Amino acid sequence: MAALDAGELRVAEKTEQGWQVNQWVKKAVLLYFRLNDMQLIEGGPFMVGTTTPWFDKIPSKFQGWGEDEFRRAGFRAVPGCIVRYSAYVAPDVVLLPSFVNLGAHVGEGTMVDTWATVGSCAQIGNIAYLRRCGHRRGVGAVAGGAGDYRR
Repeated sequence: MAALDAGELRVAEKTEQGWQVNQWVKKAVLLYFRLNDMQLIEGGPFMVGTTTPWFDKIPSKFQGWGEDEFRRAGFRAVPGCIVRYSAYVAPDVVLLPSFVNLGAHVGEGTMVDTWATVGSCAQIGNIAYLRRCGHRRGVGAVAGGAGDYRR
């Protein structure tokens, strides 16, 4: 999950034959749900200086982050954006109030506009523009189903 979060690993990769799903990575994402219990998650979206915790199995990408981490990551995250741990957000991305789910990969220079959703393990290219009705389903939805991750 740390390699996904850092952009060192992807659930799917473009090859000469087209998009190839890395099944072992997809299975690792599903296993992560089974191995983790529900817990109070800090680092949720903030409004007017307060944070909003949630109760889930997947922490926020921003949990424990300060100014240094945001500067190193190189993307813009405005109040109201939610990014789950293991989602990679490349430099020069702009995240308006939106949702980026686990295992997703958001390419460099992309704008995720207000209320857009990037689904679990979705692969978004560079310099893309996602708007409110721009929900991008994840790899599981388009490549044989991801299985039941709710347990």
